[in-house]
Amino acid sequence: MKTTINTQNALRNINDVYIKNNGKKMTVRDIIDVSRDVVYEGLFCLAKQDLRHVDFSKEDLSGGDFSGADLSLSDLSESNLRLTNLSGADLYKTDLRGADLRESNALGAHLRKAILDEADLRKVCFFSADLCGARICGADLTGANLYNADLRGADLRGANIEAVKLIGADLSGANLSGADLSASNLNGANLSGADLSDADLSYASFHGTRLENADLRGADLRNAYLSTAHLANADLRGADLRGAIYMDDRLSKAIIDETTLLDD
Repeated sequence: MKTTINTQNALRNINDVYIKNNGKKMTVRDIIDVSRDVVYEGLFCLAKQDLRHVDFSKEDLSGGDFSGADLSLSDLSESNLRLTNLSGADLYKTDLRGADLRESNALGAHLRKAILDEADLRKVCFFSADLCGARICGADLTGANLYNADLRGADLRGANIEAVKLIGADLSGANLSGADLSASNLNGANLSGADLSDADLSYASFHGTRLENADLRGADLRNAYLSTAHLANADLRGADLRGAIYMDDRLSKAIIDETTLLDD
């Protein structure tokens, strides 16, 4: 399928976007509606399409194939994207506030500076996705896979990141203040310079994790694994490390004081 119109500068409505489907010129609305009538489980394919600046807000797009599509600068706020294929899609600065992406595939997707505040991202596969500078405040990422994802400078304040795979992810300079990362796997991740103040990091694993210059003031690190974490200049004032596993020589390089809670 090839796009038959040029992208407009202004946001386009879903009914005004025409593409070719089996040689027939159809609106995106037509393709979605027809596909839901004739294809098993209502799946439709908009893979590799030019869908920039399109208004998909509050639309039911569940189960669709958007792999490799260009959705940059589009409005997908409060849309239903559950079980969609977004692998390799370009979602640069796309508005996904309040969207439902549960169990979707965003492998290798480009979400740089996307807005995902309050989105439902449970069990989404973000393997090797680019979320650099994305805004993900208050989103639910429970059970998501962020293996090797690029989250540099991302804003994850207040997000639920419980039991998430962040192995090898780059979160340097990210804001995770007040986020729930309990029981998450952060092995090999880069959190240098990240803001983790008041975050719940209990039972999290930090094997080989870079935490240099990270702000961990007031963080809950009870029962966390920190033995091989890099803690140089990490600020642990007011943090709770009771039950945590750590090496004294590494902890000595961090900033601690009488408010840091350690085992007796």
